[in-house]
Amino acid sequence: LLPVRTTLAASMINAVVRNQKKGNLEGRLFEIAKKFIPKDLPLTEYPDERQTLCVAAFGTEESFFTMKGIAEKVAEVLHLTFTYENTTNTFLHPFQTACIKCDGEEVGYFGKLAYDIADECDLRTPMFIMEMEVLLVHLFGHHLLLMMVKVLELMEVTSILET
Repeated sequence: LLPVRTTLAASMINAVVRNQKKGNLEGRLFEIAKKFIPKDLPLTEYPDERQTLCVAAFGTEESFFTMKGIAEKVAEVLHLTFTYENTTNTFLHPFQTACIKCDGEEVGYFGKLAYDIADECDLRTPMFIMEMEVLLVHLFGHHLLLMMVKVLELMEVTSILET
């Protein structure tokens, strides 16, 4: 059985930790997978499935603006316009976190991993993470995902399956 995840961030943080333990102190990783959001608790019906993109950038040259640039490139590929607002997230730095909105609806977030979590994971360089729902997949399906993978590869982002 595959795990049912409500976020891809935890497995992405683990992928960065594994990379750093192997001596890879900088890089960009991505994963496109489904996350499952319960409609109500306790579960009485199947949760919503949402195709999600998760990207991590880590190293001394990476920044909050690296993640914003990747989000902007995704918006360009999808022919969408994103807006950004300050937000908070329990595992991200309180002053380096933004939510991503499309047509006024929140579709994701990005930010710097909180210091206490980075210390607990023994990360040696800063880590930034983004998670967003992949809009329009239901219209374009597999072709859209392949296009997004190509764009991410051009931006030197590597699939976590390759690490």
